[in-house]
Amino acid sequence: MSRLPSLSLDDILGDSPKKNAEDINLAIATNLQQQDSPSKTMPPQDPSDDSKTGPDQPHLEDPEASLNAILEENQERLRLKKLRDSLLIKRSELKSDVEEINIRVNYLRSKKQPPAKKKVKKSTRKRSQATSPAASHGELPIIPSSSFNFLPSDDWKDRLAMVRHFAPFLDVRQHQALTNKDGTRTLVFTLVSPYLFKVPFKLNLTSSNSVSSLEITSKSALMTICLLSPTIHHKIEHDFLAQCKLSILMHCLASLSGILQIRVRTFYEIVRKFFKFITHTRFKPLMDSHETENDVRLYAILRTVESIELKVPLENSIFTISLVWNIIVSDHTTGACGSDLKLIATNDSTTMDLSSLFSALAVEHGLVAALETIFKTSFHVVI
Repeated sequence: MSRLPSLSLDDILGDSPKKNAEDINLAIATNLQQQDSPSKTMPPQDPSDDSKTGPDQPHLEDPEASLNAILEENQERLRLKKLRDSLLIKRSELKSDVEEINIRVNYLRSKKQPPAKKKVKKSTRKRSQATSPAASHGELPIIPSSSFNFLPSDDWKDRLAMVRHFAPFLDVRQHQALTNKDGTRTLVFTLVSPYLFKVPFKLNLTSSNSVSSLEITSKSALMTICLLSPTIHHKIEHDFLAQCKLSILMHCLASLSGILQIRVRTFYEIVRKFFKFITHTRFKPLMDSHETENDVRLYAILRTVESIELKVPLENSIFTISLVWNIIVSDHTTGACGSDLKLIATNDSTTMDLSSLFSALAVEHGLVAALETIFKTSFHVVI
């Protein structure tokens, strides 16, 4: 208990008792406040005491921040990978575009060559001027007999340039002419069919411009032709090259190139239309929702494909329909190529040869429509 302040008799018996009572209460309250204030006040903190919050105390790393950094790094890697893939595709597309432009440019340049009629008229004019009376007293110039006929020209550079007129699917590149000491000549050139094959040739000519030897200088080119058509490869190696049949060989390769391009486009259309019945993983990249615009990729997948198998269900059984498209030499005199089509349907116990029916329908309606008709009529499948 706190002690009350000392009061005098005058304070108690003063003139104003009410005022004295208020003074007594005020004094008591002041005394109590002074006794309680030391217990409630906190001692001041020494600012120099930083033992608990000093700079040497280790700070914990934020795991969420480190995880975010790893995620951002992975996202950046994925973005760069996608960018690299897109740039590779663009590079291949640009390369194919450059090849097509080169073929077109060479074709336009070849159009500037003077036609045969102008050459004949020019030679005839020279001959008439040389045999005129004014020139009869002098020595007549010697005019080559090749200027007055339509036999193959002795100018092999012009002859190779004319290839693209008769073979629109082919182009001649890297041609060189070398003259040997004995008067013979050697021609080296590469026959190119975009996306299909590149065949380097070496041609030896006699002094009279007849072909003495003909060879393909690349084994990989022969292997490519064998993959495209084994029968044509055998014919080229054992007949056209051995007998130096240059013109027939050139026409054969031009015909092969044309049929191959038709086969690739047709097979691609079949894969797109009958994708539900095709199980081979080789054709999966061609079954996207959008049609491919990359010809390099398309020809890389389909140029050596000779057959497509389709699985068709029928009456608790599954038929395997095999469409085989072989390319053969149809005319051995000219070297022209043709197609050998077969359509075979088999299951566990039955084999049906639908080749004749398929070929007849293909002549009338096309290959894809013929195959669709057989699906509807023979297997009751509506595409």
